[in-house]
Amino acid sequence: MLATTLAAGVALAAPQARALSFGADLNRAPTNEYTCGMNIPPLGFYPGASSCLYFSIAPTPYAPASGTVTAVQVRVGPQTGPMQVVVMRSLYQNHAGDPGHPYFACCFVERYGPIFEPQPNTVTTVPTNLPMTEEPTPAAEDFTTNAAGDFLALSVLAPNVPIPIAIDNATPVSGFYPAPTAQTVTAPSPNPIFATTNLAAGEVMLSGELVRAGRERAAAQAPVHPAAYPP
Repeated sequence: MLATTLAAGVALAAPQARALSFGADLNRAPTNEYTCGMNIPPLGFYPGASSCLYFSIAPTPYAPASGTVTAVQVRVGPQTGPMQVVVMRSLYQNHAGDPGHPYFACCFVERYGPIFEPQPNTVTTVPTNLPMTEEPTPAAEDFTTNAAGDFLALSVLAPNVPIPIAIDNATPVSGFYPAPTAQTVTAPSPNPIFATTNLAAGEVMLSGELVRAGRERAAAQAPVHPAAYPP
């Protein structure tokens, strides 16, 4: 009886999995006023687009480890509308004979999150169940492994809603017009989709909370996606 009681006490005292936060600094307010449907620099180059998808490269949109994103946070300004978080993937492979200049393949749509509408002028938390994979960078002598790195991107699913970006004219972003959807791009997608614009603009106001997949999973050295940098 005592052993059973002690076992139950140990079970109750077992630590809960701690979520790892990653992504944007949501203490900053989005300052971008341009929408997917506008043809006004620095963001919109495709007038009349009904939607668009963006991710920024800093802070990194890559998950800190393999696991499940249990919630995402999005901060928007006074004007809001339907949005969707999308898990995308890049593949990293060492380049034989050219160390330090690996091959990258990007961007594959891995999973679609729920469609939601953020509350204006605040941070909205959206519960999710989005597995993400972060594989370690291959050893220098490994020229065959394709290491997968998953990252978060944000779709704005209306033409007249500002893309929630804190403009700094320095942080690289990539944009896709129109945004991929479950009706247009299969997830997981066998083929990559390609950014329609890459430029220095600002930080997409998106962050995630990830529960790591087991103690054996160390934080991956996720590759940086060069297509996020302006040409």
